[in-house]
Amino acid sequence: QVQAPAWPKVLLLVRHGESEYNVHYERHATDPMDFFDAPLTATGEAQARAASEALRPGVTAGVERIEAALTSPLTRAARTCLLALPPKGSCAAARYEVLPMMAEHLEASCDIGRPPAELRRDFPELDFDKVPEVWWYVPEECRQGISPAESRRLFAEEGRREPKSAFRARVDAFARHVAGRGERVVAAFAHADFFHELLARHFGQREPQYRDYWMKNCEVLRLVVACAE
Repeated sequence: QVQAPAWPKVLLLVRHGESEYNVHYERHATDPMDFFDAPLTATGEAQARAASEALRPGVTAGVERIEAALTSPLTRAARTCLLALPPKGSCAAARYEVLPMMAEHLEASCDIGRPPAELRRDFPELDFDKVPEVWWYVPEECRQGISPAESRRLFAEEGRREPKSAFRARVDAFARHVAGRGERVVAAFAHADFFHELLARHFGQREPQYRDYWMKNCEVLRLVVACAE
């Protein structure tokens, strides 16, 4: 049964914990070009577990439960989601969904994901049945019959990156998706560039601090949205 959109909404944005790519780039300032779907570090996993306190009912939303936890399929975001909101824990969300539109702006090798068969093995708690084999950005003219290996070759050898226009379209699609959902309290687990763009495009006009806001690893940002705009 389709629920009518609920307002106002509490939107909890959670950036993923520290990833192995974060550490590599901080040390070397270069992309090795093959750091595909970088996982969390031990520090990142600890950050994700600590974030659960900020997501505890009554602390962030003044309600009993997060009704939906939405996550990017990239490993660093999905792992953060499950550590911060364990499905069998006392703070579990009512439902969990994997949304490819929440993936990071594809500019680095860590932003190229893995096919759903691999993700299912690592995250059996999540449903990947509606996630395509190649769900990350691929140029329009290359999509037919694309394989994960070919998408990586396009990135590494031909320098194909996600255009800003395509990225902004995804961010706007996510905003519309959340606006149309029937849940009132939604947690979203994603990435620095993704949230930077979302905040600038959909909150920055009314709240100047979000015009150029970069979330830290495992920062939890609480937003109250009165209505769809």
